[in-house]
Amino acid sequence: MTFMSRRLRSLGLATTSALVLVSGCASLQDRASSLWPFGGDRAKNAIAEDKERISVLGLEEQLTKDPALESVVVTVPEAQDLSSWPNAGGVASNAPQNVSGSGPLAIVWRKKIGQGAGARGAITATPVVADGKLFVFDSKSTVHAVDQANGREIWRKSLVPASKARGRFFNRDESTAIGGGIAFGDGKVYAATGFGNLVALNADNGQEAWRIDAGSPIHASPLAGGGRVFVTSNDSELFAVEAATGRIQWTQSAIAEPARMLSSPSPALVGETLVAPFASGEVIAYLSANGRRLWSEALTRAGSSNSLSTINDIAGRPVVAGGIVFAASQSGTFAAIELRTGTRVWEKAIASIQTPWVAGDFVYVVSTTGELVAMDVKTGGIKWTRQLPSYRNEKKKKNLISWTGPVMVGGRLVLASSLGKIEVVKPEDGTTLFTRDAKAPIFVPPAIANGTLYFYTHDGVVVAVR
Repeated sequence: MTFMSRRLRSLGLATTSALVLVSGCASLQDRASSLWPFGGDRAKNAIAEDKERISVLGLEEQLTKDPALESVVVTVPEAQDLSSWPNAGGVASNAPQNVSGSGPLAIVWRKKIGQGAGARGAITATPVVADGKLFVFDSKSTVHAVDQANGREIWRKSLVPASKARGRFFNRDESTAIGGGIAFGDGKVYAATGFGNLVALNADNGQEAWRIDAGSPIHASPLAGGGRVFVTSNDSELFAVEAATGRIQWTQSAIAEPARMLSSPSPALVGETLVAPFASGEVIAYLSANGRRLWSEALTRAGSSNSLSTINDIAGRPVVAGGIVFAASQSGTFAAIELRTGTRVWEKAIASIQTPWVAGDFVYVVSTTGELVAMDVKTGGIKWTRQLPSYRNEKKKKNLISWTGPVMVGGRLVLASSLGKIEVVKPEDGTTLFTRDAKAPIFVPPAIANGTLYFYTHDGVVVAVR
């Protein structure tokens, strides 16, 4: 089996944004592919029959409500006015809490921007917003800057290396690489690519300021903050780069992992502490100035009976709120960890590839089985659970639906699905308020600024919701 070409075909990576990259295990590849029926005949055909899928996806511990929370009323924190969304998680801590937005969350415009997912590319990156511009990273490693008010193009910049512009890549097209993402800071757009580059572009005109080579592909969005840019390569090497010059200040490595998700998780930064997730299931805290390791926690799950749980990757971003780090692994551990000491406060047997969302006294997460869960941030006690629609064909249990999110806007939880549905949910009990139709599959969370959500769909269309 070649390094990538046959794996891409077996996993249907051409149509996914939260994907699996598996080394040397065909049966695991087949099972993992059933998690993401992201459109297209190949993805549909990859879905296993119901018996097989349930054995792979079923949680080993049923989630039950905590009786102590029955009388507790869910309240949402005061909304924050955000005029920009410079990182994939919005703010450097990945915890914007409740973003202001009082509108009806109706679709106000949609526009095709860049290349959507196809045979040799995927949409993997959340857009960013700054200085009145919306920046998107398409499936062909091109950064697009558009007017955030209407999607009018301002500039575009291809980040395909000159040496890759022609030839063959993955036995097909050397000008295409899977993965990557973008961030904004100090007048620059920082783009990480599947070619293994971190590139700084002038946000006004797209002119390249500097470029570094990480030595291996990058599937993660960078994080910009504190005068530095942080990014993790596929071989689990974390880079801290001086934002102004592109000088590498320090690097650190975690345990290399052959089986991992192909997604875009970036670190979290709070003060001088950087918290980074890795494919091994490790969450590691570093001193951002010099890379000194402060603590490490492994979110792996021992004794699990299904093969998919051997993928330990943390595919969602860690979130830091109230001095606590919240992170979830694909293998089935969702944990709250003290930022200062690395002490685990609580944990739940919940597998997730999504970023949890903290708002006030509760944290919300979507499991790999499509269950939306609300938990008390202090105890991990479950307030409520809601099973989201799971299959296109519910009767035959076929064609699994993927969900991304949630985010909170104007006191409402917002999720999006591979069916192109945008679902708005009450945080108090998980009931649906209303839905919108984006008319294209969505696999990455939106950027949020000035009360508008910007979804970048599987088809390369930006859908603005306000």
